Amino acid sequence: RDVADPQTFNYDHPDALDTALLVDHLRALKSGDSAELPVYDYSAHRRQSETERVEPCPLVVVEGILVLEDDELFRLADLCVFVHAAPDIRLVRRIRRDVQERGRTLEGAAVRARAAVPRRADGGAGPCRRGGVRRIDQIAAKDVGSYRIPHHP
Repeated sequence: RDVADPQTFNYDHPDALDTALLVDHLRALKSGDSAELPVYDYSAHRRQSETERVEPCPLVVVEGILVLEDDELFRLADLCVFVHAAPDIRLVRRIRRDVQERGRTLEGAAVRARAAVPRRADGGAGPCRRGGVRRIDQIAAKDVGSYRIPHHP
């Protein structure tokens, strides 16, 4: 969502998401309708005027740890998978993404990332405390394509 001061806004909080719009889009896709998704310019911290049309299909992947925080989004999911990564791996990935995709300086990305990627005492299991979430631990990037999710009824 667009915010008044994007440089200080905490994008790592569930309030940063336009959850109502995401819920509307998922409901539309599940009912067989298309959805017009906003296109976001991460370097400018703003939505662009155009949208991306997404057609319904048998599998919709919604990526991001914050989506597991919302009850309505969780109820809309047929399967939730949490891919756990060690804190140092999360930190490196975050910094790389912010520099390469969001136009931040290395120093700026590192400062924001250190504040946003907590070293959790629970080992990052928070999202999996909710019943029905499958957790995949410390999977190597080269193995992701061949990993099979355990049977889901």
